[in-house]
Amino acid sequence: DTAASTVMDLDTFARYYIAELWVGHWDGYVFAVNNFRLRSTPDNKVQILPSGLDWTFQDWADWNHPASILGSHCIADSTCASRISEQARAICNTLDTPTLLSEFDRLQALISPFTEEDPRAEYQLRGLETRQQTMRNWMEFRCQQLPGGW
Repeated sequence: DTAASTVMDLDTFARYYIAELWVGHWDGYVFAVNNFRLRSTPDNKVQILPSGLDWTFQDWADWNHPASILGSHCIADSTCASRISEQARAICNTLDTPTLLSEFDRLQALISPFTEEDPRAEYQLRGLETRQQTMRNWMEFRCQQLPGGW
């Protein structure tokens, strides 16, 4: 394994990396070195915890070039990069996209009456509907769009 495995569980990091990539968290640790916390696990490994997930489901990052040192070194290391590929395949092979989209649609229908009546809404209804459709499309096609063709 790599030197990073002495301080971090690489499978956990690979899942974290793919989670940020899948949700398009371009303002997180991997792609912006932002919005994260570190914690020590009981076995004295470093764990990255996401925070500030407000900039997600947007294609603003260069997904092939992580900004973080650990992310950059990981994709440059064949062992670590293969773990990222394995995690991407695992996520995309187990993700039940139709159920996810059905739940998304159910939640949009649930909040719709409130968004239409909100006098302090950040978006006009038309803009909100456009963003919701963009997010729905993201979820439907994200596994096909991931760098590396996972």
